[in-house]
Amino acid sequence: MKKWQKVKIGDLLTRYKEPVEVRDDVLYKRVTIRTKHKGVGIRDEEIGKKIGTKKQWLVKEGQFILSRIDARFGAMGMIPKEVDGAIVTNDFLSFDVNKNTIEQYLFYQLLKSPIFLEACKKASRGVTQRKRINEDFFLGYELTIPRRDAQKELCAKIELAEKGQETLKNRIENQKTYLKNLKKQILQDAIEGKLTKEWRRKNPDIESASELLKKIKKEKEKLIAKKKIKKEKPLPAINESEIPFELPHRWVWTRLGEIGVTQTGTTPPTEDESNFGNHIPFIKPADIKVEGIIDYSNEGLSEKGLMKGRLITSGSVLVVCIGGSIGKLAECKIDVSCNQQINVISPIIIRGSFVKYVLSSVYFQKLIWSNASGATTPIINKSKWENILIPLPTILEQHAIVSKLQTLMQKLDEAEKQIEKSLENSKLLTKTILAEAFKGE
Repeated sequence: MKKWQKVKIGDLLTRYKEPVEVRDDVLYKRVTIRTKHKGVGIRDEEIGKKIGTKKQWLVKEGQFILSRIDARFGAMGMIPKEVDGAIVTNDFLSFDVNKNTIEQYLFYQLLKSPIFLEACKKASRGVTQRKRINEDFFLGYELTIPRRDAQKELCAKIELAEKGQETLKNRIENQKTYLKNLKKQILQDAIEGKLTKEWRRKNPDIESASELLKKIKKEKEKLIAKKKIKKEKPLPAINESEIPFELPHRWVWTRLGEIGVTQTGTTPPTEDESNFGNHIPFIKPADIKVEGIIDYSNEGLSEKGLMKGRLITSGSVLVVCIGGSIGKLAECKIDVSCNQQINVISPIIIRGSFVKYVLSSVYFQKLIWSNASGATTPIINKSKWENILIPLPTILEQHAIVSKLQTLMQKLDEAEKQIEKSLENSKLLTKTILAEAFKGE
C-alpha cells in the first residue's frame, strides 16, 4: 500500500464563516497575524461603535487562519486560546481542520513547510502591491502528504525531534550563559592580576607601573607643547576610600584620563551635505557591535567635515556613553571620527587592546552605569567617565595579559560556535523529517 497520497488543500480544510453583526455597546477582540510564521494574537480590544466595518466574522480556538493579503509572506497560523471568540474582517480566511484527513499537529507542521508557503504565493493574484489570495485556487492546490494511517507515526517522529531540539536548545542556552559568565570572570581575574601571577613570579625585577605613569605624563606634555593636544584640567588625586580592591605588587591605581587623551565625539552640521563623504569613517553607536567589532562601512565624513568633527586615531577605544547600550565598546583599527554619543580614550604608550579589556570588565561596566545620570535616557559624561579608577600594570605585564586573554577568548568563542552548530544540526534533522513528510521522499 502506498505511504503517500495526493490531496488538495480543500481536502484538509473546511471554510468557517460565522458572521458577526457588530453592536455599538459590545467590546470586541480583534486579531493580528504576524508575517514569517510569527503567530496569531490579539491586536486590540475595541468598543463596537468605534469599529467601522459592521459585518465581521467570528474565529475559534484551534482553527487555521490566514491573511488574504499577506499569506504569501507567512501571515498565517493556528488560533490560540486567547484569540477564541475574536472577530476579523473579510481580509482574513478562517478554516476548521478536517481531522479525518490530517492530524491537526501534522497540519500545524505543514504550515511551516516551504511547499505550503509556495501554495500561498501561487494563489495570490493581482498587481504586486495588491495581491490577494484567490480562495478557489488556494483550496484546489495539490499537495503530497502521508496517508492517514501513517500520520500518527510521523507525528510522533516530529514531536520527538522537536522535544530533542528544545532540550538541546535549553542545554545550549545554559552553556552559552556559562561561557558568558566565564568570560566575565576571566576579564575580572585579568584586571586583578590573577591571570599573570605566574608571569610575575618569573619576572620579579620589572619596574613599577608608577614609572609608566611618569612616562605617559611626559609624553602628554610633549604633545601639548607641539599643540597636538590641548592642556586639560588636572584630575583629582586618588583617595584611599575610592580603591575597590587590592592590586599586585608594582601595579597602581590611576584614573582613566591619566593614561591617554579623552574626548567625546561630535557631529558636523548635518544641513551641510558637503561635510559628509568617504574621507574617513564616521562611527555611531549602532556601528559598534556587541562582539567588540566596528562596522566602518556606513556613513563617513569629508575632509571638510572632519575639520568640524573629531579625529580619533587608530588604537583608540570607543565607548557608547548614552542610552541602553552604555558601555558597549570596541578598539578602532584605523583612524575614524565619531558622534557625540561616544566617549573615546586614545592611550599613550599603552596598548589599546589592554584598555579595551579593562573597560570590558564587570568592574568597569558597573561603574559606567552607576555614574550615569538621567532616568529615561542614561548618560555618562566625559568628566565622570575619565575619572573612573582603573588598575594599571607595567607595559610588559600588559602584553602578557593581552596575549593570555586573546588565547582564552578565542577558545571560548570556538566553544560557542560548536554548541551553536549542534543546535543547527538538530534543526536540520527536523527539516529533513518535514521534507520526508510533505514531499513523499
